[in-house]
Amino acid sequence: MAKEKSFFGFKKHEVNDLDPVKELVSLYEDNPELTYNKDTENKNNDYQSLKSLIEKNRQRQKRKTLIYFFIIFLAAVFSASAGFFYFSGHQQFKQESVDFNISGPEKIKINEPFDYQIGYENVGDYSLKNCYMLIQYPQSFILEKSTPEIFNHKIDLAEIKPGKKGKIIINGRIIDEPSSEQKLTAALYFSPVNFNSEFKKDTEQSLFLESPELLPTMTLPANVTTSNKFNFTIKIKNLSNLSFDNPRLKISFPENFNLINAKPAAVENNEWQITRMEAQKDSPEITFEGFFNENIVFANEEERIKDFLLQIELLGKDNEYFLVKTEKFSTKIIDQALNSYLIINGSGENKNFELGKNLNFSLVVKNNGQETYKQLELKLKSEIFPLDIVNWTKIIDKNFGKIQNDENNQKEIIWDKNKILALAELKPKKEIIIDFSLPIKTQEELSALSDLEIGKSKLIFFTELNAKDANDNDIKPLKSGSILMNILSNVDLGVKALYYFSDGTPIGSGPLPFQAGQKTEIQVFWDLSNNWHDLNNLSVKTDLPEYAQITAEQKVSVGQMEYDEKNRQIIWKIERFPESIKEAHANFGLEITPRTKDIGQIIKLTGNSVLAATDQQNLENIVKIKNITTSALEKDEHANTTGLVIK
Repeated sequence: MAKEKSFFGFKKHEVNDLDPVKELVSLYEDNPELTYNKDTENKNNDYQSLKSLIEKNRQRQKRKTLIYFFIIFLAAVFSASAGFFYFSGHQQFKQESVDFNISGPEKIKINEPFDYQIGYENVGDYSLKNCYMLIQYPQSFILEKSTPEIFNHKIDLAEIKPGKKGKIIINGRIIDEPSSEQKLTAALYFSPVNFNSEFKKDTEQSLFLESPELLPTMTLPANVTTSNKFNFTIKIKNLSNLSFDNPRLKISFPENFNLINAKPAAVENNEWQITRMEAQKDSPEITFEGFFNENIVFANEEERIKDFLLQIELLGKDNEYFLVKTEKFSTKIIDQALNSYLIINGSGENKNFELGKNLNFSLVVKNNGQETYKQLELKLKSEIFPLDIVNWTKIIDKNFGKIQNDENNQKEIIWDKNKILALAELKPKKEIIIDFSLPIKTQEELSALSDLEIGKSKLIFFTELNAKDANDNDIKPLKSGSILMNILSNVDLGVKALYYFSDGTPIGSGPLPFQAGQKTEIQVFWDLSNNWHDLNNLSVKTDLPEYAQITAEQKVSVGQMEYDEKNRQIIWKIERFPESIKEAHANFGLEITPRTKDIGQIIKLTGNSVLAATDQQNLENIVKIKNITTSALEKDEHANTTGLVIK
């Protein structure tokens, strides 16, 4: 008999001890339409009917088998699909369970050291195995160090358990062209513990490069004549706190210029090498001598202007040089051999100035030609804006030049032969120098002006020379190059040593007057004030004598204070001091123990207080020095002492 078995929920027929006779009887019983004919002529028909029935039965059995296998196939497909969707969802979950990021500055100065910090954390519920990180540096990045150490751009992290986090710190610098985008990319690879597949997560950080604070200067004459030799110098002022190794200078000379010599000599064609450019210092000076060809033809006045192009390049990665600064300097070729130029405070370069200071002028007229010039008239022209801050009434001029308003309502000073006899005639190879001083108004004299108006003050000065040639013909007026002057920020420092506060409250301790062998504690106050411009890299420093010790009581309203024990120096540092802050304060305590040899003497409590800062608008260094503080406590209204140390 047939016996049924369950398989995946379906019935399976098993045939044991098949009996053909019983099978036929069963077949007839299941099909009553079949009859057995003994008649011979009908036997054939019965045979055909039985054969057909058997065939049909076999087809039914085959269909059942196919259905069984089809259902099993569908079940397998369903199971595989469910696994796929589970796997996919699991993969997405694992990606989101990893926190991966890079932090770093958005912009830096070229060659400025900085850090990248690459952070990672497993915020999921499952451990991550076979973890490692691949890091691609910016193209011009110079790696100084990393924590942990990176080998061939790769860091092995092994396993990152749930809740575990870490940080990669990369320190370096970048030397490349300014404004170029620099991008650090990192990829984290990992495998969840319950999968053999490897996943990847990416992150990146971009920053931009800013030009270093390098100020090239060239002492190029404002006017030159053809075939006459002239000298000029080039140097680079490094206004930054960064030093640069092996910078290179490239100079493009104008057409028809002939370089006679340069000191030091070029290392290659029109290229000069500087061994090192120290922070906050000027580079060594390069001196040039040359001339323009005599047979130059000018189609218009613009062609008389000749440009000298100076390029500064810094040495970067793989001994490659990058252009970081370009500056153009110009001179004008004039026909006459007569020339004039202007010097202010010892230089023909653009300058900065402070309120209440004098501007010392030298106006030079030179005759480099072969003929004599007559009836010379020299003018100092000015352009001062937004408002005139020069005190013209207090000019110091032994030649008494005439001061008047010009056609633009700007002040000018005129000297002629009636003021200076030498201007009546200037012979070949001779020169005339006119010296005078112009005072800048004080802040008290400008009290009616706002800080904004004063802070925008600019001064422009140049000369204009008129003369006649040997035939009494008027020559074309000759104008010198201009000198531009910007006002420096009005930063100041107040210094005082006190035993008593302004209301008479004691803030010191110990004997007063100071007593030999006894400790007296006083407080030293530094009070900063600033107007007009932002300041960078501000510091105040002072030295301590051997009998003075700084106490733990130190306070600053901004920045930080530190004590250099080796040099016995107190330093207050403020990285950035915006103009909007206006003032800042610091104070520190000192213990003074006078020596026996100091008896009867006024002793020093601190050395000079030196203020140094960089005016951000003008990129000019400001240095101000304040006097020492002494045991006389000069600014303490309540200290009844002469300052003399007693027994």
